[in-house]
Amino acid sequence: MTGSAFHLSLLAVDDDPLSIDLVVDALKSLDVNIHRAGTAAQARELFARFKPQAVLLDLKLPDASGLELLEEFTQQVPATDVILLTGHYTPESAVEAIR
Repeated sequence: MTGSAFHLSLLAVDDDPLSIDLVVDALKSLDVNIHRAGTAAQARELFARFKPQAVLLDLKLPDASGLELLEEFTQQVPATDVILLTGHYTPESAVEAIR
């Protein structure tokens, strides 16, 4: 689009800072404002403050399940796109996330 820029607000939630660094590095050439959270508590605060259009969300956080946050975020802002990330995949977690 000529004369207009697409701007995306993204919340990256992962207790592994390296994982978030990889996301930031991959998206650095795009017009993306990335907010970082390492805990569910931080994620809730940043989500409430910035209302991001998209969330990259780890399933396992030190203080809550990513699935709990998924439910909270989509109840607050149903149009929020959420991409779940995990290094601890199980078929059960996939089914639960889809529900």
